[in-house]
Amino acid sequence: MEPFKISIPEQQLHDLSIRLKQVRWPSSFSIEPWALGTDYSFLKRLVDYWGSEYNWREQEAWLNRFPQFIEHVDGFDIHFVHVRGEGTSERPLLLTHGWSGSFVEMLELIPYLTTPSLYGGHAEEAFDVIIPSLPGFAFSSKPSRPGVGSKYVATLWAKLMDRLGYERYLVQGGDIGAGVSTWLAFMLDCQQ
Repeated sequence: MEPFKISIPEQQLHDLSIRLKQVRWPSSFSIEPWALGTDYSFLKRLVDYWGSEYNWREQEAWLNRFPQFIEHVDGFDIHFVHVRGEGTSERPLLLTHGWSGSFVEMLELIPYLTTPSLYGGHAEEAFDVIIPSLPGFAFSSKPSRPGVGSKYVATLWAKLMDRLGYERYLVQGGDIGAGVSTWLAFMLDCQQ
């Protein structure tokens, strides 16, 4: 298991900035906004924000406040966040994002789950939180073959959790993550 820090090369950020400034915009349609997809004026404002105002380095620093790792599982580099809860009881909680999300959408939950005493709860209610990135998402390697669906990812997560020393754990997921969580629950139940 390797500690991981996000560090996007400056050249890639510069390249993205250039690409955003050189967007070739299609003709706008004179129809109701959002009727045929993303609203044209909204998209222009969004691209301008990403190209001129968004501070990636600030976001990167915030993301790196969370302990992240890469684990090699069945030919995949699996990126994950792992934060141990306060107190002495281990209550692991595996959170799986969906498509087209990422581990980032769950990061704001971590303090509430790992340090409940700071929010009116008790230390013994804390969870150890594990948030892996699905294969092909964020910093996990992408699949090189077909068949990497919810059931297969559940086997990857089971191996990851075993390597982290967790025999039993709670699972939660949305979208694809819900399928992964369901398969995990089924697989763990069959082992009992």
